[in-house]
Amino acid sequence: MDEQASWLGLGWGYEPGEISHYPRGVSDDWNGKRITTITSNSAQVLWIFSGVLPTLTNQVTEDSYFFGPLYFKNDRDYTKRENKMDVATSEYKLPAGAGFSFPDYDTYHVSGPGIGGSMSPKIYAWGGYHIGDQSREDPYIHYPVYTFDGSKQVHFYFDDDINQHNIAQVLGTYWGANNTSSSPLQYDPSTNRINTGTYVEYFTNTVINAGSAGFKDYRITTGIKRPAAEFDPDGIGAFRITTPEGRVYHYSLPVYMLENEKITSFFLDNTFNLDNTEDKKEIIKRNRYAVSWKLTAVTGVDYVDANNNGIVDTGDTGYWIAYNYGKWTNDFRWKTPFFNYNPNQYNKREPSNYRYPDYQLQQYKREGTVSTGQMQVYYLKSIQTATHSALFIKEIRLDAHAEKEATNTITPLLRLSRIVLVRNENLFLFSNTASLPYDSRFSMAKCNPSNVTPHIGNINSNETPIKAATLEAVELTGDYGLCKMLHNNINNTFTTTSVIYSNNFNTEIYRKFDEGAAASTSDAANSGKLTLKEVKLFGLNYKATAPSYVFDYAQSNASKNPNFNPFRSDYWGYYKSDFNFQFRGRYTTEGTMSNPGSKNNVDVWSLKKITTPLGGEILIDYESDVYEKVSDGKGYVSPKRYFLIKSAVLPGTGWQPNAGIVSVSKDIDDFLALPGIQFKEAFLPFKTGFVGNNCTAIARAYNSAPSNILNGQALTLTPRNSTADTREVELNIMYANISSSIGCGTYNPVYSPKFPGWGYIALRTSFASRGGVRVKQISIKDPDNNLSYTNEYTYENGAAGSEPTDITALIEAHTIGKSNYANDPCMPPAVVMYGKVTVRSKSLQNTYNGKSEYRFDNMYDRSVSYRQIGPEPPDTNALIPCSTAKIETFTTVWECIGALGRPLSVTHFDNNDNIVSSELYEYYPGSPDASPSLTETFIHQLKRRRRAPLQPALYSAGFTAQYEF
Repeated sequence: MDEQASWLGLGWGYEPGEISHYPRGVSDDWNGKRITTITSNSAQVLWIFSGVLPTLTNQVTEDSYFFGPLYFKNDRDYTKRENKMDVATSEYKLPAGAGFSFPDYDTYHVSGPGIGGSMSPKIYAWGGYHIGDQSREDPYIHYPVYTFDGSKQVHFYFDDDINQHNIAQVLGTYWGANNTSSSPLQYDPSTNRINTGTYVEYFTNTVINAGSAGFKDYRITTGIKRPAAEFDPDGIGAFRITTPEGRVYHYSLPVYMLENEKITSFFLDNTFNLDNTEDKKEIIKRNRYAVSWKLTAVTGVDYVDANNNGIVDTGDTGYWIAYNYGKWTNDFRWKTPFFNYNPNQYNKREPSNYRYPDYQLQQYKREGTVSTGQMQVYYLKSIQTATHSALFIKEIRLDAHAEKEATNTITPLLRLSRIVLVRNENLFLFSNTASLPYDSRFSMAKCNPSNVTPHIGNINSNETPIKAATLEAVELTGDYGLCKMLHNNINNTFTTTSVIYSNNFNTEIYRKFDEGAAASTSDAANSGKLTLKEVKLFGLNYKATAPSYVFDYAQSNASKNPNFNPFRSDYWGYYKSDFNFQFRGRYTTEGTMSNPGSKNNVDVWSLKKITTPLGGEILIDYESDVYEKVSDGKGYVSPKRYFLIKSAVLPGTGWQPNAGIVSVSKDIDDFLALPGIQFKEAFLPFKTGFVGNNCTAIARAYNSAPSNILNGQALTLTPRNSTADTREVELNIMYANISSSIGCGTYNPVYSPKFPGWGYIALRTSFASRGGVRVKQISIKDPDNNLSYTNEYTYENGAAGSEPTDITALIEAHTIGKSNYANDPCMPPAVVMYGKVTVRSKSLQNTYNGKSEYRFDNMYDRSVSYRQIGPEPPDTNALIPCSTAKIETFTTVWECIGALGRPLSVTHFDNNDNIVSSELYEYYPGSPDASPSLTETFIHQLKRRRRAPLQPALYSAGFTAQYEF
C-alpha cells in the first residue's frame, strides 16, 4: 500500500540495470563507522557531574563503531568496547547460552540486459570476530582463538552460481575430494576464491583513485576521480561482473544515502497515543552508504578503450553500450511514513550487535517507528552505442515529492514522458538551454535541471527538427488517478498535528493525521499516484505507426480505487477495506457473501485490462493469497493466532461448566466464525484467594480435553458484548490443578497477569487468506466476435516463509511476543509460494481443453533451519569455574532456499483427466538433505561464566567460523 510509483507509473518499472543494496544492520563496506543511539525517557533521571554543578538529564547518548563483513580483518582490538562487528545471532534449536553469530551480510540484487540475480560476499576463512561486550546474564562467554589472516580477500558470488560443494579452509589445509589435503581446483588459496562461472569484482573508491587495470568510470574524470567529500574512501565505488561468455557489466556509479539517516522508535499506549513513560530511541547512522550502483556500460570481448580516456564512449571500438546519468539532487529529504508512523514495520531497530543467547523477553506493546534521511537522486539520460542514442525525456511529477522543509520548500521528482531514438550526429538538437517547466508550488533550489537533459523543455523548444530526426519514439501518457488524496501529492493539503515526546524535550516525533481530519485537493482527478494510462508508438520522423496500448485500473470503481489512507493496511502491507480506526485490527478478513471481507479488495489499484493496438482486450482477475503453513524456524506449521487477555471476570463457583468471561482484542472476530479452526487454547493465570499465601495459579483449556482430566469437556468460545476495540468471549471450561496443599487461602479466583501478554486465547487455523494478491484468471477477448480465450489458475499447498513481525507468537512458556522469524537471513522470504498450480484453458467456444499441473518445491513438507552437530554445552546449573569449562559447539546453518521454487514436474491432462504428457525434474543427488543449498558451519569456543559475586561485568567476545560449499 505504501509502494511509491516509479518514474513510469504505479506498478510499472524500468531500470536499465543496477545493483540494488539493502543493508542488514550496517553496510557491509563500513570500516569502523559511527552510529549514535540516543535514548530518552521522561521518567529517567541521571546525575551528570561536569566538574561544576551536578545536572539532571533524562537522555543518554552512546556512540558505537561498526565494522561490516568486508572489513572484518581491520577489527583486531578486542579491548575496545565501542567497536562492534555487524553480525546476526541465532538461537534456534540450541540450548540457552549456546547461540551462534555469523556475518550479517547485506542483500544485493543485480539487474541488467542479459543478467540478473542476487549475490552476497563470502569470507572463506577462519578467525575471531569482535562482536561487542556481552551481558553478564549470559551463562557462557565467547572468546576468540584464531586471528583472521589479513591477506584473505572477501569476494562476492551470485547466490545460485556456487557449483562446488564441501570446500572449506581448515587451519591452512584445503580439503579436496575424499577429504584429502590437496588443494582442489575449485578453490584458489592464494586469492581465497571459489571458481565460478560469473566473476564478480569490486573496487573501493580509494582503489579507483589509485588506478585499477581495466576499470571504466562513469564520467570523464580529471584529477581525483572519487573525492572523499562525495565518495566514502572505504566504500565500494564500483562493481565489475564478467559472465561466462565474456560480456562485462560495469556498475560504476554509486548512489548514496547520505549521513545522519535516522530511525526513531517509540511506544504507544492503549489509546494509540504516544506513551511518554516508555523510552524513545533514535538510531542515527553518521556515515553515508550506497543504496545502488548504476549500470554504466556493457562491453564485449572485443572491446577496446581506443581513446584511452577510462570511460566507455564514442571513439571506442568493439562491442559496447554506454548508460549516461545525471544527478537531479544531492539532498532529497525523505520520510517514511510521510504522516503518522509505521506500526512495528522496522524489523531491525539496531544494527546487528551480539546479544546473549538467552531470549530477551519482549512484552506485547504497540511500537511505532519513523525513518528520515537524505539521499542522492540520479536519472537515466541516454543509452548510447557507437552509432545511435536512445534519449530519455523527463518532466516534473506531482507525487512522491520530498518532505516539506522548515523553509516550506518542497523538492519534486521526475517522471519519464517519452523515449526518442536518434543517430549520434543529431544529438546536438537536444543541447539547447531551454528551462524545465515546473509547478510553482515546488522549489527547484536543490535541483539541477541541466544535469538531466534532455528534458521536456528541450523537446518543446526545438520540437520540429527533433521530430524530423527521430527514428523511433515512445510516448508515455498518464495521470494521477490511482490512490487519490495521496499525502505526498502536491495537489493535496491536510490538517495535521505535531506529536511531541515529553515536555522535557519538546521535539516532534511525527505529524499526526486522523481519518476525520480536514483535507482538501486542488485537482481531485490528479490527487493520487502517477498512473500509466497509454503507450503511443512512433516511427521515422515521429509518425504514428500503430494504435496505442491502453491500460485500465478500474479507476471509476470506488472499491477498487479507494483513496489513500495511511492506516488502512493489513499486516502484510496490503489495503484493508474494513479497517476499524478505533481498534486498528490488521488481520485480513474472510468475509461473507452479504458482508465481503478485506480479502476481496487486496487487488485495489491493480491493472485490470489492457487494450492492444489490434483492439483485443486482456482482462485480469485477482484474488487473495492463501497459505496453509508457515515456517516457524524449525519447520512448517499451521498458522496460529494469539489474542491477549486484557481483563477477565471469573466466577467463584468453580471452573465447570461456567469458566468465566475474558476481554481480548476485537481482532478475534475475524476468526471465531472462520471455518477450519483446528485448535483452540486458553491460558489464564489467576490468584486463588485474598487470604493465605495469595499465590498465583494457572488454568488452561483446549478444544479437546487433556487425558488426565476426568470427564473433561472441549473448550468452546462464545462471543458476547464488545466495545470499540475489545470483544468479550465466554469460556465454557477451564482446567486447573488446585489442592489444599498449595496453601493459597480461600478459593476466589481473580485474573492476575504477571505482565502484559501473560494470558491469552490461541487459535490454530487450517489456512490464512493473506500475504498478498495472486492472479485468478486471464482472458483474451477477440474484438471481432467478442468471445474470450481464458486461463483459470488454482493454487494448492501454499506456504509462507515467515509472517510479519508484529503478528505475535508464543516465544516462551505462556508469554506472548513478536515473531522474529522474518528477521533471520537464513529463512525463506516472507512471501507465499505454492507447491502446486493448476492451469485450465477455456476455448472461444467456452469449453475446457484439459489442464496443466505445475509442481514446485516450496519446502511445504520439509524443515529449513539449523542443526547442531557438535557437543552440547554442559548443564547451566553446574557450578563450574570459568577456567575449566572450555567447550566447543559446532552448529550448521543449512540453507535450503537454494531449492526454493525449483520445478518438480509438469503434467498435462486431457478433458477426462488422462495424462497426455509428463515431465519430472530430478536433482542430484536426490536426497532431500542434499538439495542445492548453502551450508556454513560455525564453531564456537565457549567458556562457562565463573559463579562469583565479583564476576566481571563485561567481556570481549568473538567466534570462529568455517564456511563450506
